[in-house]
Amino acid sequence: MDSLRVNRKVNSRTCSLVIDMASGQTFVSSNVLQDLDLPESSQQLCGVTGHCTELRGPVNVRIDVAGLEVVLPVYMVEMEDSCILGLDYLTSMACQLDLQLVKLSVQGRSVPVKVVRRTTPGSEVRALRTTVVPPRSEKLLQCRVSNPIDGCLGLVEPDRQGKLKAGEMVGRTVKAGAN
Repeated sequence: MDSLRVNRKVNSRTCSLVIDMASGQTFVSSNVLQDLDLPESSQQLCGVTGHCTELRGPVNVRIDVAGLEVVLPVYMVEMEDSCILGLDYLTSMACQLDLQLVKLSVQGRSVPVKVVRRTTPGSEVRALRTTVVPPRSEKLLQCRVSNPIDGCLGLVEPDRQGKLKAGEMVGRTVKAGAN
């Protein structure tokens, strides 16, 4: 997965901040706000894979990018990234992101942006025997995986865009294992 990041400060602590234009809210990792004992929120954060995690807060934090500091109410969440800068931050600070030039401007001040490419090892999945799975149904198959990931479930689906040959399927991760 690729992401755009800026190295800046959250509550005076230098962090790698992920720029996420699909997130309406800014989130901060529990590693950054580890000294705070925040109450659980009635809301959850659910990712595109459907995995949900509890939120804590909200709590006001200072975010400093390009020497411009803003205090925002954010939720603390257990996540790998230190901070996800959401649309609440990006719009309140009049940010402009040029994806072609990979440049971020915060209230007219240029901020260096880093593209981070995450590569995950691919796996070849082969069913141990030929199996017919009727339309609109599910079937548990025994498979051999070339590069298994502990605690990881998989899902095999037909190609709905018609890009694969007849009989080929698309496999994807349903739930990533614990890091």
